[in-house]
Amino acid sequence: MTTMTRTELYRLIDTLPDFTLPEMAHFVEFISYKLQRQPTIKEMPTDSDALQTEINAFKEQHSRLKEKYGGQFVAFYQGRLIDTDPTFEALFLRVQAKLGNRTVLIRQVTDSPDELYHFRSPRQVHP
Repeated sequence: MTTMTRTELYRLIDTLPDFTLPEMAHFVEFISYKLQRQPTIKEMPTDSDALQTEINAFKEQHSRLKEKYGGQFVAFYQGRLIDTDPTFEALFLRVQAKLGNRTVLIRQVTDSPDELYHFRSPRQVHP
């Protein structure tokens, strides 16, 4: 991350063509405000980071979830169990109404905390 003073930022913008002084001043104020108010990109969690947080929380709590909610669907948000339901659809609709498009993990509580996928492989038939 580059650190600049307001004066250095003015000088940089001054090298750009087609800026009037009022536009430049407004732009510098805007950038200064944003830099003070926003976390750096490195600090902001990505969707995959958020999803991994929910997966880890699910795995850590799996044994307790299996006892209490075996076979049901559970929803995790920010590392916490937020809702459960016997059907995926009902849970999904409630979570979406409450949280919109935020990253939420919805999984069915099965015997294993890891999702298992079974693929059939084609067999070659030799004449």
